[in-house]
Amino acid sequence: MIRFLVLAGYFELTIYLHLSGKLNQYINMHYSYLAYISMVLSFILAIVQLYIWMKQVKTHSHLNSRLAKGTSIALLAIPIVVGLTFPTVPLIRRHGSSHSDK
Repeated sequence: MIRFLVLAGYFELTIYLHLSGKLNQYINMHYSYLAYISMVLSFILAIVQLYIWMKQVKTHSHLNSRLAKGTSIALLAIPIVVGLTFPTVPLIRRHGSSHSDK
């Protein structure tokens, strides 16, 4: 259930950033295709996790300890935490502004 929520949250965050035009504040737009690929893959994986949870499918997992399970969820949640807590700053350099002008 938690994996589904994290993956769905990542999908919703990337959709929001794309639709609001704020995606360029987090990634270089030259690599925007990677954001779209990760968006689609997170949606597909969220649907798979929802199916596994709803059907109570028993899956084999190498994550046996609580620490391993918690670490995997924390790693999946990092993009959501960054997207919701870090300030947004455009990655586009403005003409006429440089750090050497002191």
